[in-house]
Amino acid sequence: MTVNTLLPLCVDLDDTLIKTDMLYEGFVKLLKKKPLLLLLLPFWLLKGKAYLKTKLNQHVDFDVTCLPYNQVFLTFLQAQQQAGRQLLLVTASHESIAQKIADHLGIFNTVLASNTERNLKGATKAQFLRDYFGEKPFAYAGDSRADLNVWQYAQEGILVNASASVTQQAKTLTIITEEFPNKTNWFKSLPAALRVHQWVKNTLIFIPLLASQQIMNMELLSDAVLAFFAFSFAASSAYILNDLLDLEADRHHHRKRKRPFASGAIPIQIGLLLFPICLLISLLFTIVLPLNFWLVLSIYYTLTLAYSFALKSVVLIDVFCLATLYTLRVIAGSAAMIDATVSHWLLAFSLFIFLCLAVVKRHSEMLALRRNNQSSAKGRGYVADDLEILASIGVSSGFISVLVLALYIHNIRDMYSSPDILWLVCLIMLYWISRVWLISHRGTMHDDPIVFALRDRVSHIVALMILIIVLLAKFL
Repeated sequence: MTVNTLLPLCVDLDDTLIKTDMLYEGFVKLLKKKPLLLLLLPFWLLKGKAYLKTKLNQHVDFDVTCLPYNQVFLTFLQAQQQAGRQLLLVTASHESIAQKIADHLGIFNTVLASNTERNLKGATKAQFLRDYFGEKPFAYAGDSRADLNVWQYAQEGILVNASASVTQQAKTLTIITEEFPNKTNWFKSLPAALRVHQWVKNTLIFIPLLASQQIMNMELLSDAVLAFFAFSFAASSAYILNDLLDLEADRHHHRKRKRPFASGAIPIQIGLLLFPICLLISLLFTIVLPLNFWLVLSIYYTLTLAYSFALKSVVLIDVFCLATLYTLRVIAGSAAMIDATVSHWLLAFSLFIFLCLAVVKRHSEMLALRRNNQSSAKGRGYVADDLEILASIGVSSGFISVLVLALYIHNIRDMYSSPDILWLVCLIMLYWISRVWLISHRGTMHDDPIVFALRDRVSHIVALMILIIVLLAKFL
């Protein structure tokens, strides 16, 4: 059916015009900026949702320019507005944020939203629109079961991201003129939200087992596997929380804006459930592991939270924190296996090499800023002019790690039949570190060096060569 362009169109905001819910956006913003105020949420809610939304919007502010707008539906609305149709933004979100969005888009004639007195949702929204229009007909665009209350009084309806059951019921209540189905399934985005590809970092837990040459000890290997999954789910929990806290900054980033929560592929409320569930699963894996491992995991998670809430924006402290988090994985591998020990030389090597990679991450971000004529990154303490000093810190850390590796090789000569062959590992590592920094300097480095290493064919060859050299040193 052709849409009647003269019929006023009332447009819902949450999960309709935007692929998120501003109430939950407010929760995570408050969690990051003023976490202690979360204790007041139950008391605010006791006074009603309208009061809760008002208080939230008094304490947090939003950058509406980077919200995950439903671009297909927005394009449709812009065409309708240009054709002379009256558009009204009618939302349960607070009127302050609704007005900002309307001002930003510039297509709405009127904004009707929640305030201290009313929560404009469901039956309340339906009655409000009946009173507002009187006997005049109107159309309504929405997505949820709560919108069925409105569609029963609307002369026309538009479905946006509606479920099959909502779609079926809406069609019995009004004439559906347009449908904008949800083409994404949040469950398919779950691995990306958990960052399963980042679990490869947790293979560092096996380093003490390999270094002590006890990889064939099935008891120790099983402990290492349990430790791997414990760390992986703990890391996923931290990644989810970090992404929720970093929504706005991620949406301003050329790549991170595609992350599941930033893009709206997974609802924020799902993330708020997922991160404690992942942490609980992690703790279940630790039940049969030594207490020392649990302590290391606790330190790791606490430091990760500190990084997410504050340390990531502190110059240099952030990269030292990242290097420490990597090194804690190696320590955790030793703590999980009672009979496995880790050399101090190996820990020193880990700290320097991971400091090198952490600085590469920041260097690539700052280089992208400079090339985009930006001076600083949102949520970071660095500026584009820090590039040179970051490169100096990173390259020197990488080369120091190779020096420590050389000392470590000298210390473990008795464990190998032909230990002198191991010196080739130092040469290969020098090449790989130099290449990583050359690529970063050229601006073609992925802003996560771990992802780069996983995708880089040369890095695969380097890893294979190191493995062959170690085997030759052991058995030749």
